[in-house]
Amino acid sequence: MDASSSTSVGHNSSSKNYSFMGKDHIEIRKFDGSNFALWKNQMRDVLVQRKQTRPLSGKAKKPDDMDDDNWEEFDALTMSMIRLLVAYSVYFTILDSKNSEEL
Repeated sequence: MDASSSTSVGHNSSSKNYSFMGKDHIEIRKFDGSNFALWKNQMRDVLVQRKQTRPLSGKAKKPDDMDDDNWEEFDALTMSMIRLLVAYSVYFTILDSKNSEEL
């Protein structure tokens, strides 16, 4: 799935899962503090599918042909995806992160 594909995010409150509908259906449990190893791998897989892994390594991975404004938007998209997949109790502990690398 490329970054321009539309993806809807749905929440299943009974199981605390999020579903991504697009080319493929992906379901991932929100990180609640108790399932980090599984969540981390699944979160990375979601970001790989969306071609959003570069911001995780910081600005050093910014392509030479990308200007700073586009990089900041790209990083913001990655941070947004990560924040959508954490429980409220975790969300407020990462709210002040300035970039994806800090998350």
